[in-house]
Amino acid sequence: PVKFLEGEPIHDLLTIFVADKLSAYTAFYATHREFVDGLGLSHEQNLQKMRLLTFMQMAESRKEIPFDAIQTDLQLDPNQVEAFVIDVLRTRLVRAKVDQLQRRVNVSSTMHRTFGRSQWQTLRDTLQKWSHNLAHVQHSVSSAIHSQMTSDAVIPV
Repeated sequence: PVKFLEGEPIHDLLTIFVADKLSAYTAFYATHREFVDGLGLSHEQNLQKMRLLTFMQMAESRKEIPFDAIQTDLQLDPNQVEAFVIDVLRTRLVRAKVDQLQRRVNVSSTMHRTFGRSQWQTLRDTLQKWSHNLAHVQHSVSSAIHSQMTSDAVIPV
C-alpha cells in the first residue's frame, strides 16, 4: 500500500516523519501548506514532533550535542534550547545530561527513531553474545560444583 502512494504528497510527508529532519518538513510545508492543513494536522504539533525526531536522530550519531547545533537544526531561539532538551528528557526517549556551563548535551543513550534491518542485526548480535556468555557462566559454575563435589568425596587419611 505504501508503494502505491509513492509520488503523492502523503507519501512524501510520511517519509519525512519516518526518516528525515525538521528542515525537510518545513520545506515540505512551505510548498504543501494547504495539503497538510487539509488533512487536519496541526503545523505546530508537527513542528514539535519533527523537532523531537530530529533530536533523536542527532542523539543516535553524537554523544555530545552543542546547544548551537540544537538551536540551528531544530530552528529554536537560543532561550528555547534548554527547555526543549528538558522536555525531550521527560519523554525518556533520550537519556542525557545537560551541561549548562559548556552549553552542550551529553547523550548516554537514545531510542532509535526507526527500527530497521541494522537495528535487528545489532539486537541479534547482542543476544548471541549474551547467550554465549551465559553458556560460559553455566559451564564455569557446573565445573566448580563438580570440582567441589569430588573434593568433598575424598576423605583424607
